[in-house]
Amino acid sequence: MKSRKSVTFSETSTMVMVSNLSSSLYKQSLWFTQSDLDLFEADNIRHVNAVRSIVSSRHRPGAEDILGVEKFLSLELTQEYKVRRLRLKRAVLEEARWQRWRRVSGIPTCDDNDMD
Repeated sequence: MKSRKSVTFSETSTMVMVSNLSSSLYKQSLWFTQSDLDLFEADNIRHVNAVRSIVSSRHRPGAEDILGVEKFLSLELTQEYKVRRLRLKRAVLEEARWQRWRRVSGIPTCDDNDMD
């Protein structure tokens, strides 16, 4: 029996796309400051440069060294990351639209166990 993968969204939640948290309406409710963001960015740049240095010296970095910064190690990886993130975002939003349409249309949803 094949199960269907699905995403479920709360009927009471609202998804908000925010491109820059530090300049949005939500700024007052953030637990971090612009200074925290600047420090995080500087630390991330140092980390990326350290991993690049390891790679350029022909040493193999461990997974723990590159975890979280892999998308910044080269232009190609950054572009691939953006393409995959966009693809994933579109799939999630499409699933949300589909579920909303089913709910509005009164079409019952199937439990994964009911799928063949």
